[in-house]
Amino acid sequence: MKFFPPFFILSLFLFCTHYFILNNTTTVELFISLHEIYLFNILSVTIIYCVLFVNHKAALFFNPLALFIFLTMIKMGLVIIILFPLFDMPNENLTLEILNFFGIYFVFQTLEIIGLKLLLK
Repeated sequence: MKFFPPFFILSLFLFCTHYFILNNTTTVELFISLHEIYLFNILSVTIIYCVLFVNHKAALFFNPLALFIFLTMIKMGLVIIILFPLFDMPNENLTLEILNFFGIYFVFQTLEIIGLKLLLK
């Protein structure tokens, strides 16, 4: 559980930095707000890490890597559901929206992999 304090501090730092940069460089109104993006990513990483932690500590029969891949595929399905309205409506800032979402998504995915590596050591 040593993963969570640095994870939350880094998440807060990333959010504040991203919010500051976005507010000072553009006046575009985003369909999916930064709050929603960060909340989704923080919750998904927390849930996946907790499931992997319980699997590891309880010595369940699930292979950690297979469980991680399964949970990541579920998370990808949720991302498609979240982003589907963007493709259905006319949006001139679609590229900014997608980059905004997936840039943070991959940062959090990297943090999730680092957490899994630390857990399985």
